[in-house]
This record gives sequence, structure tokens and C-alpha cells, in this order.
Amino acid sequence: MSARSDSGPSKRDFRGLSGRELIEHALGSGWTDVVEAFWRYGDPQIAAQVAECVLRDGNPVLAQLIVEEIVAPTMDEPLPTTIMGTLAEDRPGLSEQLTNPLGTRLLDEQPLVQAAYESGGVDQ
Repeated sequence: MSARSDSGPSKRDFRGLSGRELIEHALGSGWTDVVEAFWRYGDPQIAAQVAECVLRDGNPVLAQLIVEEIVAPTMDEPLPTTIMGTLAEDRPGLSEQLTNPLGTRLLDEQPLVQAAYESGGVDQ
């Protein structure tokens, strides 16, 4: 039987937060596993909150999840519109490692599955 470390999940203080505030607190506390769990839950509403927070925070490990979603979408609205809106508003500095798959996918002749990704997600 192994002992739990003091930094394990049982010692985390979520302060009664929920939604976007909880995601921001988890990011600020370095709890990327918590944020990733919210993303992987697969609910487009929750994922939209995660995407907005992650893109504003700039965490490269978590931003990879968002890039993967744009390249091969698995979730519906409001996620695509939120991702594209946040990218347009905040213009996060994404690494070349993250932007290369996006560029390759955008140059592909096949249309993107989500209309928001195809149009840029913001009203012209």
C-alpha cells in the first residue's frame, strides 16, 4: 500500500469554486490534470470554458488538446465558436509545434468539419 503525497488530489483546496472560476484556480495552482479531466469529460459547454481559460493562460500542454480538437473535431457548439473567438480576441502566442499542425490542416483541401473553424468563428 502506497502513501499519498501531500500534493495529491486529497490535499487540493477547490475553495467551493465551480465553472470558469474553478478552471482558472486549477490552472493557477498548476493542476493541469484537473483541467484536462474537465476537457476530456467531453461536454462542449465545459470544454468551451476550459478552452477559453487555457488559451488565455497559454499552457502549452493543455493548448495541444485544443489544437487537436481544431484539427480533428469531436465536440459541437459552443466549443468551436469559443475557441475561434478567444483566438481572435486574445491572440495567444502558440508555439510553432502547436501551429504547424493547424497550418497543415488548413492547407488540406478537405473542408473543416466545424463551420466556425472554416470561417474563423467571428463575424466579419
